[in-house]
Amino acid sequence: SAKLHSSKTKLISYFNDEHMTTECVHLPIAYKSQELVEKFFVVTSSLLPTISGDTAEALGLIRRVRAVSEDKDKTRWMERFPEVFRGPGTIRGAEVKLKLKENYVPVVNPCRKIPVSQEKAVKEEIARMIKNGVVAKVNTPTEFVSNIVVVPKAHGRIRLCLDPQHLNKALQRGPHPTKRLEQIQCKMAKAAYFTTLDADESFWQLKLETASSYLCTFITPFGRYRFLKVPYGITTASDEFQRVTDEIFGDMDGVIPYIDDIIIWGETKEQQQERVEGVLQRCREIGLVLNPSKCHFNKTSVRYLGHIVSRNGFRIDPDRIEHIQAFETPSDKKELQRFLGVVNFVGGFIENMSEKTKPLRDLVKDDVEFLWTSEQQKAFEVLKESLTRAPVLRFFDPSQPVVLSVDASEFAVGAVLLQDGRPVAYNSRALSAAQQKLPQIEKEMIAIANGCSKYHYYIFGHTDITVETDHKPLESIFTKAFEKVPFSLQPYWLSLQKYGLRVKYKPGKKIPVADFLSRIRNNKETVDSANMKAVASIAISDERLAEYVNDTDNDPELTELKNMYQRGWPNDKKEVPEKIWRFWPYRDEIHVYKGLVLRTGRIIVPANRRAEVLDQLHASHRNAQSMQRRSQGSIYWPTIHRDIEIRVQNCEGCQRDHHRIPKEPLISSKIPTYPWQIVSADILHHEGENYQVIVDHYSFFWEITRLPSMSASAVIKALWEVFQRHGYPEVFRSDNATQYVNDDLQKLFRRFDISHRTSSPLYAQSNSMAERAVQEAKRLLKKVKYGTPDFYNALLEVRSTPRTELLKSPCQRLMSRQPRTLVPTLKSQLQPRVVKPEIVRKELQKIRKQQKKEYDHKYQRYHTELMKFVDEGFAVEIQNLEPAEFSAVDGSDFTPHPEVVTSSSGKEKSHPIALSTDIPRAYMRIAVNATDQPFFRFLWRAPGSSAIKTFQMVRVTWGVLELSPKLTVL
Repeated sequence: SAKLHSSKTKLISYFNDEHMTTECVHLPIAYKSQELVEKFFVVTSSLLPTISGDTAEALGLIRRVRAVSEDKDKTRWMERFPEVFRGPGTIRGAEVKLKLKENYVPVVNPCRKIPVSQEKAVKEEIARMIKNGVVAKVNTPTEFVSNIVVVPKAHGRIRLCLDPQHLNKALQRGPHPTKRLEQIQCKMAKAAYFTTLDADESFWQLKLETASSYLCTFITPFGRYRFLKVPYGITTASDEFQRVTDEIFGDMDGVIPYIDDIIIWGETKEQQQERVEGVLQRCREIGLVLNPSKCHFNKTSVRYLGHIVSRNGFRIDPDRIEHIQAFETPSDKKELQRFLGVVNFVGGFIENMSEKTKPLRDLVKDDVEFLWTSEQQKAFEVLKESLTRAPVLRFFDPSQPVVLSVDASEFAVGAVLLQDGRPVAYNSRALSAAQQKLPQIEKEMIAIANGCSKYHYYIFGHTDITVETDHKPLESIFTKAFEKVPFSLQPYWLSLQKYGLRVKYKPGKKIPVADFLSRIRNNKETVDSANMKAVASIAISDERLAEYVNDTDNDPELTELKNMYQRGWPNDKKEVPEKIWRFWPYRDEIHVYKGLVLRTGRIIVPANRRAEVLDQLHASHRNAQSMQRRSQGSIYWPTIHRDIEIRVQNCEGCQRDHHRIPKEPLISSKIPTYPWQIVSADILHHEGENYQVIVDHYSFFWEITRLPSMSASAVIKALWEVFQRHGYPEVFRSDNATQYVNDDLQKLFRRFDISHRTSSPLYAQSNSMAERAVQEAKRLLKKVKYGTPDFYNALLEVRSTPRTELLKSPCQRLMSRQPRTLVPTLKSQLQPRVVKPEIVRKELQKIRKQQKKEYDHKYQRYHTELMKFVDEGFAVEIQNLEPAEFSAVDGSDFTPHPEVVTSSSGKEKSHPIALSTDIPRAYMRIAVNATDQPFFRFLWRAPGSSAIKTFQMVRVTWGVLELSPKLTVL
């Protein structure tokens, strides 16, 4: 007996019908005197026993007359018109101009990672595209910068498609009309012979107008490029190509172009051949190149627009109905109810539907036992036949809107293509064992990807495609930017961008056909995996990752989130456990990666790790807003902003250490045009040590160096240590200290082409950038000892904290990358990302304008603040230009006349202040400035609270000051 072997071979017919095989066997086969042993495949579809053409020829059943004839036809045409079949092509006289909407918003996207396995192929494809005049290198700023999608093709090749989601939103469309199917059918009524032609890399044969070319700029790890030809991916591509081909072939009889497919027909072979010659001659004249492998000449039947076209007219492509025909007899009431749901969905097109369905409807009644007889089987077969014939199954019409209804079950996905509420084609595919274990949201995304892949021929280039799904989170995911899409869905999201889908939620009961198709169990054809893989990893060690995963598993809230993600979120919040209600508003952003729960790209930190993360965020002792910006894009939990504010309030050092109020009207300095163009430096004195601080005006990235002495040579050495890392600035700003105003340094500045500008004497604010950097550095030195790992860790956090969402961090502005720190983050966040200079300048200008507005009105604001909190016995901390000191006086009234107060060091201070050293936990600061006007800041603790509260610094008018009853001094 013959032995069966397992097989995964896919059989493809002449008309591209695909059939999956499960087993194969070698069997003898004989015809007349010929006897052979051939390999036979066992298929899952309902097909008659079939042998290959080679076997039939070997047995003497057929002679390859037609095959030879066709090859001769193609060879003859290729020899007569060699330039038409040899690319690359450029259609002469056609140039596409992209029009933008009036209110468009330019978007520059950061570069995405490309999998290592595809880097070589991408480089080679870009080189090929440059050689063929498809793309060119870009070195100038552009309004739009898009990413690319890598689409694998046969034989290991790839195609690079633009991912212009933001550009598409800005484009103004002028759709070109496509012919209705009825018009095409009427014209081909007497056709008997057919030829189909396919344009080779069709869109790349259309030139872009120069300005439009720069709109189609894309970024790769190897640089920026712009398309010189129309790229795949923009919404207007198919419209433009249809317009051009209609102009080229619109005056020719027996010729209809549909985007890049051209069909030619004739009533006689001679007429058809004459028309083919005319089309090829026209192609040669205008420069249109065809793909010979996809061209078929002199056929009596061809596949066109999802139909088989022959002298007998249009008939349904068998591939569209095989999954309905293969559906097995229902085994229980539930399966029968699903089948009847499909029948009811299209019942308006089935004649005598009530009569045909009665035997089946009787069987689903509650009081009737499920007993399948020949009567039910006959009704079942009749209804299946009805579902696969007109008027239920309609012809596809490219001019009409398309609806793709999809669904996913535990073990399969289904899709039905609809127009005017009637099915055009059915499809069902099984999920692989690995895919069956995926969360429901991923299965539903696979269902969409499978439907688009299966019906690519129908929907690619179509201008009106709606996807119906019963998984509501997918509706919002298709409106998000790429970086906001969960990692597990990104490969599918990217692959679907070329279709311009509009995803719409519909309850499962309203998409019965897709639901039915997703539950066909006898389907052995499996869904292909995504062509692209999500490239993401966690930028922490394996040991810390394991700890985080363990803490996540032990966190009840995160465990419930993982379970909910796996099962799929319900449509009603009341069905969700109350402990995770607060995640409901962004449930579509929750996903699981490597055992961690994420909100898009942000790790949701387990509860027992949050204090540790807060400490790390506050290592640089920045304010709450800075810490919140630092956490964005990396970590998350629902109360993170509130917890950050509490952490800052509980830091006594931060509450004590505040800036003195500036007083002169603000004059903003020039905004640099690139990093390290303008820098400022100053000397910092702290605890007997001297430090040099140098800061970049563009990025506010500052460096600090301890000076062994205050000599000019020590300062010069420290400066050049920084310059060798970052380069020479155009402008160097400093005060008039002798360390900077000396002959040795001035000679070096002239030698290395550095312009030195000094600040106004006795007015440090004219070198405000350096002053601000010195303040930050001093604040850091007060809390962390210079030269220790903790100091450099805190400094790294300072440099990694974003100024705003658009400005990003000092590191990103200066070095175009975010450094790895102890704050958990994804490796994708550490990839190089250039912050566009125009954005930096615009944001800095906006910030400085706001700063000036606030700065110039500061006194008026502070005059309105409540300032009656001082009384005898209130502890006071006095800040002057020297280290703070404590002092005390006896109780006496304030008067408009200065009185002398003796501090603990014996130095005289003007302004009488009620002081006491007996209450060390509540403080008031006095900032003594050039005009000797006092300003106050209050720090206090409310009874029973550990949080320090702060009142803003306020200028005081003289008079008797009383303690506010709202404050309790502990």
